[in-house]
Amino acid sequence: MSCNKLILKTNAAVEIEDVISFYASKNSILAKRIEKEIRLAFKTIAENPESFQCRYSEIRIFWLNKFPYGLYYIWENGEVFILAFWHSKEDIPNKLPKIL
Repeated sequence: MSCNKLILKTNAAVEIEDVISFYASKNSILAKRIEKEIRLAFKTIAENPESFQCRYSEIRIFWLNKFPYGLYYIWENGEVFILAFWHSKEDIPNKLPKIL
């Protein structure tokens, strides 16, 4: 099993930080859980980037299991670019041009 290089784009990093901070302000246990789930998602995507749904052209989505968020990424030439971390209720089609 090969592991691809994972590159976290700035806006995705900010979005992840914001979500973790939000959960931390409500409940520190939830913040730790989502952080752990995000780390596991990174590992899973890096090991198997082609395994997840291609939703918008070449953009793939990995949905977290216990939280309503998805990691939006592109996989090319052995590199995974995490473009965004969005809630499932957000208006994704209107947000896509901002990350492309």
